[in-house]
Amino acid sequence: MNSAQQEFRELLSLSLSHILDHFRPEEDICTDSETYDFYQKFQSPPLKTTQEKTIQPSSFSPPAAGPAQTFVKSAPAPNNVAGSDLKKTPEVPSGTPSAPIPITEGSRVYSKTPDPSLFTFTLDPMSVPKEYDLTKIQKEMSQIFPQLEIIDKIPEYTGPQPVQNRATGLPEVIFLTFSESPEEKEFLKKVADAVTARFCSAAVYSAFHIESKNKWADMFRLKGLRFIVASESGILSMPNLLAYYRRPQRYLGGLPVLLISDPEVYLRQPELKHSLWQAICTSLKDLKK
Repeated sequence: MNSAQQEFRELLSLSLSHILDHFRPEEDICTDSETYDFYQKFQSPPLKTTQEKTIQPSSFSPPAAGPAQTFVKSAPAPNNVAGSDLKKTPEVPSGTPSAPIPITEGSRVYSKTPDPSLFTFTLDPMSVPKEYDLTKIQKEMSQIFPQLEIIDKIPEYTGPQPVQNRATGLPEVIFLTFSESPEEKEFLKKVADAVTARFCSAAVYSAFHIESKNKWADMFRLKGLRFIVASESGILSMPNLLAYYRRPQRYLGGLPVLLISDPEVYLRQPELKHSLWQAICTSLKDLKK
């Protein structure tokens, strides 16, 4: 044995003494099989505790990620439990599919996929409402509130009804159309319907028809008529109507008139419809004051 091997042997002995001083013999030291095989040649004497607790893998090959540990230490059993009282759990081989776990309720056993027939049900038809005799109540209500009308059947709803002049049934606002275009007539009709639903009864009259018969005086004398909506260019194009026009006061036949652009302008520029409606609403609100 040369001096280098002697010095190395002494180094191992010192290392072993250091380990034994700092670690108890019953403690385990983790190492890999390759390192253990290398240093086992230099053990003197060999450590029995380490050999007993080190398991040499025979057919197991360590994974490529890192070296495998060389021992397995199991936890001790509780001291207060006898060995016969421990129940062994049967081992299930890996890769074997487990059977569905049944759910027991009383005498029935359900699987994970319940039978759809267990949850099917049918609804009973609705019963006919019972009719009550309300004759006595109607009689008492008639005595207490004689001004109220009691009806036996609820009338059917037919939608909003136009507000009309209750005195004559004639419109309170007239929209004059100066064109035979169906699109322009339809546009003014929709505006008139909106006025009827919001404020008062309104209608669309054809200026050509009245101008041809010169019936402007008859129109202005209609009972309940309060306001006229027309385009100034249309008024200027009708000689008979122009005689009733007072431009500074914005009156037509003695009635206030709202001058608007030709309906064709609102059809070509829909963004102007909002300002038109705002002007109509402001004029009608001021008219009611």
